[in-house]
Amino acid sequence: MKAIAFLRLLLPLALLLGLGLVPAGADTPGPGSGERSISEWLQRMHDASRRRAYVGTLVVSSDGAMSSARVWHICDGRQQMERVEALTGTPRSTFRRNDEVITFSPQTRVAVVEKRESLRLFPQLLKSADAAIDQHYSASAQGGERVAGFEADVVQLQPRDALRFGYRIWSEKKTGLMLKLQTLDAQGRVLEQVAFSELQLDAPVSMDKLKRMM
Repeated sequence: MKAIAFLRLLLPLALLLGLGLVPAGADTPGPGSGERSISEWLQRMHDASRRRAYVGTLVVSSDGAMSSARVWHICDGRQQMERVEALTGTPRSTFRRNDEVITFSPQTRVAVVEKRESLRLFPQLLKSADAAIDQHYSASAQGGERVAGFEADVVQLQPRDALRFGYRIWSEKKTGLMLKLQTLDAQGRVLEQVAFSELQLDAPVSMDKLKRMM
């Protein structure tokens, strides 16, 4: 698997983060219950993925292969900037400033510029939300674990039919930022995993510094 291919693995995140935490076997709570509603969870994940400054290393494992990438993200309230640099496989750097994305390959010395709202590292959850998600998945809380030095809530999503994968997701307790994601088969075995191996939340990264890295 190529180093940047892990971006594709995070596309299901828009589905995963739209469900509230509930005890195993319980129904997904509605807006009037004591748990967060679907929209509240979406907003929390949306805010964490877009408004927090963070720097970290993502590691992907799939089919016995592993790849990794370094990620920088910052938002000053007016604009967002991201950089994703492949640490394994073919060298490649991807930059985003608002909706402009530049992918640079040092080997070919080719830069590709395109318009895109996100690198899909952390999708724009509110725009990706599907009101019918809870018809396809049930959600259950699986307790808490530590990932990359952070306390995380663990949620498992079980598909209601045999047409979809299951998922297990770890989100940072204080901010809601996704720390780890597993894709599961029908027997609960892990098919793919994406996780931060190291993460700095609210990292001291300035817009000027990230611009100089472009």
